[in-house]
Amino acid sequence: VDLFTGLTQIMPKLIARLLGVDNRFTICMAATALQIAPAWASVFHLGSIAIERYVAITKPLLYHVIVTPIRLAIAVGTNVSVAIAFAVIPLAWPREQFPKLCLSIMWYPSVYTYVFVIIPLAAVLILMFMLYLQIYIIARKQEIAIAAGNSVSVPNNNSRSQKESRATQVFILICGIALSCYVPFWMGTVLLLANPNNTLVIYIYYITLIC
Repeated sequence: VDLFTGLTQIMPKLIARLLGVDNRFTICMAATALQIAPAWASVFHLGSIAIERYVAITKPLLYHVIVTPIRLAIAVGTNVSVAIAFAVIPLAWPREQFPKLCLSIMWYPSVYTYVFVIIPLAAVLILMFMLYLQIYIIARKQEIAIAAGNSVSVPNNNSRSQKESRATQVFILICGIALSCYVPFWMGTVLLLANPNNTLVIYIYYITLIC
């Protein structure tokens, strides 16, 4: 999903702009739909991974009872379905309501931007931040307990705890990189909605979008 996001986020629109057809409704909508669906799928998957890591660290003995293959399949299917829905919903808006600024969030009606971009993205980012903050605190306590040889305070055996701790650190790194890009994008989007005619704000938005 992340690879597909990287390939579709920028290239279709940049190619359309180079060809001088970026303001045609059908081309812009097709490129934007390709952008929105994988981007949201990526965000939702990162949120799901945060929940999975939280369960692994806080309830290690119940992990395989709570996190089952069927539930994982449902989570992935739901993430992808909602992401596709978010990409298709703009098609319901009348064509004449769309401004002529394709390579921008300003292409969409403001209602869509707030309801399907600003608010959901903020909710997922806050969820990820809070979960990983709690996970980091717990993981650090487990590492200290393991280093001290105090196996009583570790809810599972040392090797399992070390394995979960390493896995969690990797995912914290991945999601930290994602947050470092998505948070500026969220802020850039808010700034653009508040100052749509400010040239500096427009450039800031483009930079955060590429990021």
